[in-house]
Amino acid sequence: AQRHCGSASGLIHPHGFWDGPRIASQHQYDLHLSAALLAFFRAEGAQSVVDLGCGMGSYVRHFSREGLRAIGFDGNPSTPQLSKGACGVLDLSVIAEVAEPCDWVLSLEVGEHLPKVYEAAFMENLNRFNTQGMVLSWALEGQGGTGHVNEQSNDYIKAKICALGYVNDANAEASLRLAAQFAYFKRTIMVFRRTAWQDGMTQG
Repeated sequence: AQRHCGSASGLIHPHGFWDGPRIASQHQYDLHLSAALLAFFRAEGAQSVVDLGCGMGSYVRHFSREGLRAIGFDGNPSTPQLSKGACGVLDLSVIAEVAEPCDWVLSLEVGEHLPKVYEAAFMENLNRFNTQGMVLSWALEGQGGTGHVNEQSNDYIKAKICALGYVNDANAEASLRLAAQFAYFKRTIMVFRRTAWQDGMTQG
């Protein structure tokens, strides 16, 4: 597959995912946000969460240790190794067939890494993998970062996601932003609730 260098420590695939086992240093884990997310999902009565673009699987492993059924997927072929077996491989630039969606989707600082041409497919995957809602962050225009090729404003992302049948939960969003330790999460975390669920809607 065609590849290009994204940094000295790893490679970025044209579909937007970090490629290979040497990219551990590129992933950051916000422990404070993770605790707040766990509390949020518990308050929602969530039974399952899927992290799309899970990287090292840090959030998935935390949730699992605390008794929440959690899985994760990332395009990196080394994901099972990097996540200590907690997560699997899935190219998020390609619309997936989802037999058993989870209650909630989590996707943190992932969408900006996928080229614009794959944006709609990525958002459809976010949609297909949940039955209740999603917690999403997407790097802002001008934020900067290795491999950022599609940074967007909050308003742009909110309009796109709400058009798929969601409403923005501003209160939950504010609470998670406040809890986050990393500055960019305080500007980019968004929470969306599905307005309706229809059986079979995940079928292609």
